[in-house]
Amino acid sequence: MSRRKHCFYPIFIGTITITIHFSAAANDWYVGLQAGNQRIDTGRLADSYIPSYTTSPTSVTSDRTPFRISGGRQLLPWLAAELAYTEYARQELYHVGNQGIFLPPAFLRKYEHFATRETQAWGADLAMTWPPEGPLYAKATIGVQRAKVKLRTHAIDRGSFVGGNGPSESWVSSSNTTNAARYSVGGGWRIGSAWDVSLTYERIGKVGSEFVFLQDSGTGKVDQSVVWAGLTYRF
Repeated sequence: MSRRKHCFYPIFIGTITITIHFSAAANDWYVGLQAGNQRIDTGRLADSYIPSYTTSPTSVTSDRTPFRISGGRQLLPWLAAELAYTEYARQELYHVGNQGIFLPPAFLRKYEHFATRETQAWGADLAMTWPPEGPLYAKATIGVQRAKVKLRTHAIDRGSFVGGNGPSESWVSSSNTTNAARYSVGGGWRIGSAWDVSLTYERIGKVGSEFVFLQDSGTGKVDQSVVWAGLTYRF
């Protein structure tokens, strides 16, 4: 009889300990979705894409809204660790020009370049919020991302009158993977214990590689910023 009592108490105490542990961990985890408005140094991107012997500038336009899917866990009431996947806005580059601008018109080689630049990234961040309780809070994050930049180019060589060469086309793809720092500042509003909305400004270091014209390599190397609006669910 005494042996049964001796075995019963450790099991009972262990059950209470596990129950208390999981109750304390409620709302420690969260997932989030963000959409953004991105600004990129299109001037630098265009200037680096233009060869020195051409006569017309490169035009750069952006399309597609950037988005981010994230997940994290509270380490402290005011500190969390996050992992995130991001797809940034896509840039369209267009350039038309001539090779040999100092030659007579009959010797000029006319060409066009159409390029699409896309960036995807995985990142890890530390997120700090203050105060840890209450409806409104300030937020700051710092982290690093591993970004893959892809450039797809469609080049058309119109040829020259003297050379007698007709139009020719080529399609070239380049990619580059870069590690870059990022940080953000902003704030949010807690809606009950499970939801919150946020607005943050994020700055990202340079990603990509420098263009190498005539070799059709490089993806363009620029830094960028994004204003994110997000929704987070805690569980």
